[in-house]
Amino acid sequence: MKLISSFLTSAWPGSYYSNLRDTYYNYYLRRRYRYKRGTSPGTTVGLDLKTPLYLGGLDPAKRFPSSLSVRQGFTGCIAVVKVNMRKMNLITEALETLNVRDCGERDICKRRPCANNGVCERVSSSDYRYVVLGTNIEVNRDGFVEFNSSVFTRNQGQDKEIIKLTIKTTSRSGLLFWRGQSSPGQPIQSGDYLSIGLQDGFAVYSYELGTGPANLMSKQRINDGYAHNITALRLGNVGSLIIDDNYLNAMNGSSAGDLHVLNTKGNIYIGGVPLVGSMTGRKYSENFSGCISNIYLQDKGPLRVPEDAIGGFNVRPCLNRK
Repeated sequence: MKLISSFLTSAWPGSYYSNLRDTYYNYYLRRRYRYKRGTSPGTTVGLDLKTPLYLGGLDPAKRFPSSLSVRQGFTGCIAVVKVNMRKMNLITEALETLNVRDCGERDICKRRPCANNGVCERVSSSDYRYVVLGTNIEVNRDGFVEFNSSVFTRNQGQDKEIIKLTIKTTSRSGLLFWRGQSSPGQPIQSGDYLSIGLQDGFAVYSYELGTGPANLMSKQRINDGYAHNITALRLGNVGSLIIDDNYLNAMNGSSAGDLHVLNTKGNIYIGGVPLVGSMTGRKYSENFSGCISNIYLQDKGPLRVPEDAIGGFNVRPCLNRK
């Protein structure tokens, strides 16, 4: 069976397909980051929508668009619907219904909503929690974990900031850690940021306090497929990058000017960010791909996902932890 999603701008329609095999399916439609990607021809990007959102089918008084390849409504169960990360109440928010009845399955976890070896924990008859055991996660360019920025206090540059994590990858490049100004979908124009990533296999630690960035690069490549510890320290405008706890070979440096405070408004992202190019001001063009473990921010850690996180996308347990 194939699942077909279509969208139409004022130029031409676009469609993409997803193969489905299991009894219950998790399907994520995101126009910016999603499992299956598709584009419509032309340069038009806006969607001019004048009808309500129809779920499961279309009002019998209306016609399906001629460009749509389906001509009838859906038959089956629809359990959970989220639009822009907000869960919809299928009962209280419905304006009108026709030929709709209870699915009959009372335990939502029996619908197997948690993919990638995740554990489903029932919260209520209509809600569940996705639990990944352990502190090892894996991302593949399209995933990230979001932590609250409050883990770092506004210390006016007087206390040392500490970031520690372990990675394992064979990728040459990718954004690993980001703390900046922007929220998802809001491109960075200027301002302070702190990032850790890979460039040509080398670890790169960079931060900007307002008068010019500091860029520290490891002396050896760390994309050999083995586990490597990364430690990034900052006290005021002075920073250090340590690989595999070898403090004797630490890379030390400082940002330009005499500013010492990192002023950021965004949360902390591990593994990447949504819309990596615009959110990082083109400093990175792709997210990290590989395993991440032993995440420490200041004196907190190892952080667990999702217990300590406030958000995330496409995060899986790391199958090879050695």
